[in-house]
Amino acid sequence: MKSLIAGRRHGWFAAVTGAVVFAIPMLLATAVQAAGQEEMDIKIRAQNRSTDDTTNLCGMGPGLKGDRLDADVSVASDGSATGVARFEDANGNVTLMNIDRVVVFFAGLLLEDTATNNVVPIWFGNTETGAGNLAPVHINVEIPRGCGNTQSTFTVGQDKVTLQIKTN
Repeated sequence: MKSLIAGRRHGWFAAVTGAVVFAIPMLLATAVQAAGQEEMDIKIRAQNRSTDDTTNLCGMGPGLKGDRLDADVSVASDGSATGVARFEDANGNVTLMNIDRVVVFFAGLLLEDTATNNVVPIWFGNTETGAGNLAPVHINVEIPRGCGNTQSTFTVGQDKVTLQIKTN
């Protein structure tokens, strides 16, 4: 089992049994897109503690202090996904997303509820460093999909963010 964990103020840790991981995007692409390959579990726990994390990437907004995101998603070896993401804004409004699709893109992963088009993008890198940056940078909630619909941005190192990706 391979495990990739990002923790608050701890950066990116990789614990790998029996293999060397050369690039996270390559590992994720293999786990998600190749039939007969590995299964993947994604767990996110995030709380917005800062509004200083507006980035220049699509002008994504910071959200409000107190916004929360919890997600538990399993991706099967055929690429299908099942799971739930729960976003609660600082005012107590809750949006549940039934995650049924995970897409690997140039700089991360996109967790999607195809019925509502609500998404949770997980960014590994940013516009300054590109996809080669192996540390997770931001997790966003877009309701529905689109940079202009960003409800909250959770920034590793500024907000309380735990991201765990396990492949087996």
